[in-house]
Amino acid sequence: MQDNLVGYLLDALNVEETTLVERLLATDDKVLVQLETLRLALAPLETDREQVDAPQGLAARTCRKVRELQNERST
Repeated sequence: MQDNLVGYLLDALNVEETTLVERLLATDDKVLVQLETLRLALAPLETDREQVDAPQGLAARTCRKVRELQNERST
């Protein structure tokens, strides 16, 4: 359930999961307390929520490095 609560806070759940969490929140005070505890724990992350553009070429460099490491392991 805790994963669903984190997903709920991050707005990352599908419709069914969101509905399930909302039903539990409406009927179970313990789940509501868990949600508020998680909300407080995640609050400091809000300061870093702004969108940051990745450096140009990052994906290509990362893929190249992964291939190099795979080649090293296979030899």
